[in-house]
Amino acid sequence: MEQILDLQEAGAAEEDLHPIVAEAITESYFTEWGTRADGLRADFTSVSSISFRFWPSRIPDLL
Repeated sequence: MEQILDLQEAGAAEEDLHPIVAEAITESYFTEWGTRADGLRADFTSVSSISFRFWPSRIPDLL
């Protein structure tokens, strides 16, 4: 999460964030922080729109 925010502040293009966001989604959702689907990898391809909502109470846990 912190890496994504840092890159946005540095002016990274949307396409530059795709691999990092895909990795974050893979870790948190698909592999549940390493407790399942070991070795799974996700890639963003042909992304036209994506929206995220962060709950402030959980952000410290993610950092």
